[in-house]
Amino acid sequence: MGSMPRMGALVATVAGFALALVAPAQATVFVVTKQADSPTAELPGFCSVQCTLREAVTDAQADPSGPHTIKVPAGTYVLANDALQTITRDITIEGTAGAAATVITGATTTAASSPSGSVIAVNGAGKLTLRGVSLVGNTLTGTAAVGGGAVAAAGLGTNVVVDRSVLRGNRTEAASNVSGAGAIAGQVASVTVVDSAIEDNVYAGTQPAAVGAGAGGIANDSGATQITRSSVSRNRGDLVSSPNTTVAGGINQNTAGSLAIADSTVSGNSVSSGGADFRFGGILVNGSLVSLVTLTNVTLTDNVTSGSGSQVRGNLASFSTPTTTVRNSIVAGGFPDNCIAILSVIASSGGNLDSGNSCGFTGPGDLVNTDAQLGALRANGGLG
Repeated sequence: MGSMPRMGALVATVAGFALALVAPAQATVFVVTKQADSPTAELPGFCSVQCTLREAVTDAQADPSGPHTIKVPAGTYVLANDALQTITRDITIEGTAGAAATVITGATTTAASSPSGSVIAVNGAGKLTLRGVSLVGNTLTGTAAVGGGAVAAAGLGTNVVVDRSVLRGNRTEAASNVSGAGAIAGQVASVTVVDSAIEDNVYAGTQPAAVGAGAGGIANDSGATQITRSSVSRNRGDLVSSPNTTVAGGINQNTAGSLAIADSTVSGNSVSSGGADFRFGGILVNGSLVSLVTLTNVTLTDNVTSGSGSQVRGNLASFSTPTTTVRNSIVAGGFPDNCIAILSVIASSGGNLDSGNSCGFTGPGDLVNTDAQLGALRANGGLG
C-alpha cells in the first residue's frame, strides 16, 4: 500500500515526459533591429540582442519549430553580402510599416546552385511569405537552372506568397535552362501574389540548353500560379544575348501546373526584338499538362513584342493547353496581336472586350473590334 503513491508519481512523470515529447513546437518572432548587413558566414544565434535581416533569416531557418515571423521595421536594408540563406521552413518576412517604407535592395548575387534568387530562394517544401515589403533593384547572375532576380523557388510543396508587397526593378542575367525571371522564378512551386505589384523587372538571361521558361515578371515551370488584385506591369525581356528560346514579358506558365488571374492588371510588358525565336509580350501559357487557366476581371493591355521569329505575339498566347477561360476581361492594344491559340482553345465565359478580333470571344455580352477607351497605366499611389 505504501508503494502505490510512488508508482502513481512515476506514472505521472512518465506521462508528463511523453506529453512533452509530442507537444507542438512554438513559433518564434524575430525582430530586426539593424539596417546594416552582416557577414554570410555567421552561425545561428546572433538575434538574441541585436539582429540584422540576414541574422534573422539564418536563425529562423536553424529553428525546426515554426512557422516563424521576421518583423522588419521601416527602413532601407542593403544586402551588401548578396542573397540571404535559402529557406526550407515556413518563414514570413513582414514589413511592420508596409511596403512603401520597407525596402530590401542592393543584392548582386552570382550563383550556380538551384534554385537561386538574388534576394532569397526557397527549397525543400519550404514556404516564404513576403508581407508589406519591397524588393527593389536586385540582380542575379550565374548559372542557376532556376533563377530569379528577386526570388526563386523549386521543389514539390515549395510555396512563395507575395502579399501587399512590391517587386520592382529586379533583374536576372543568369543562364537558367529551367526557369528564369526578373522577379520570381519557380519550378514545381506554388506562387501566390495578392494585393501586390510585380513591375519594371527585367529578364536579360539565357537558356543555355535552348529550353526553359523565361519572363520579365514571373516564370513558373510545372507549378501553380495564382495572382489576385495585383499588377504585373512594365516588365521586360531584354534579350541582349543568346541562346534563348521562349521568353514572355509578363508571365510564363510552362509545361504543367495552373494559372489563375483575377481582378488584376497585366499591362505594358514587352520583349525586345531578336534573341529568342518565341517571344510574347504579356502572358504565355505553354504545355499540354497545364491543367487550368482562368482570367477573370483582368485588364490585359498594351503588351508588345517586335521583330521576326517563329512566334512573336502580344497580350495572350495559349499553346497546347487544353483551354484558357476568360471572363469579364479587357484584352486590348497588344502588338502584333491580342491573342493566339495553337493546339488550344481560348474560351469566353462572357463579358469580355477584344480591341481586335483575334481572341475568338463569342460569349454573352462579348465585344470585338471595340475601343476599350483606357487611359495609360499610371502610378496613383498605393503600395510603393
